[in-house]
Amino acid sequence: MPSPDLKPDSVTADCRPCAPDAGRALSRLEPWLLLLLGENPAHGYELLERLSELPDAPSADRGHVYRTLRRLEGQGLVTSEWQMPQAGPARHTYTLTADGLQALDAWTGHIRAARTRLDAFLERRESLRVASLAASPPAAEAPELEP
Repeated sequence: MPSPDLKPDSVTADCRPCAPDAGRALSRLEPWLLLLLGENPAHGYELLERLSELPDAPSADRGHVYRTLRRLEGQGLVTSEWQMPQAGPARHTYTLTADGLQALDAWTGHIRAARTRLDAFLERRESLRVASLAASPPAAEAPELEP
């Protein structure tokens, strides 16, 4: 099954995600990883842990996170380097690039636009609901029973 994330050719020269997929931004892994790396560099396992702590972030397995990180690195949105801690295994630490920050800004704009469209939809739906309630006849009153 193809990855739900952006393909390398769906990012324009200025690193902006294509608009057709922007409405699904919050269910996609890419903007969340860019956001987390914008907060501070991290290795894949740390990013996976941080994602799991965010109630609105998409769920992802380790393979999905690492595939997305490799693709982001191939697009020049993140860089990575091996860190050799004094204890434990070496870790591939990812850092957001200037192009990655631009992509994060583009995602932010798309998410804001999607939120505006969704708010407009919800307002129209609420107006329809109110109009429907106003147009419906009141419930027939039960006849009074004589004692």
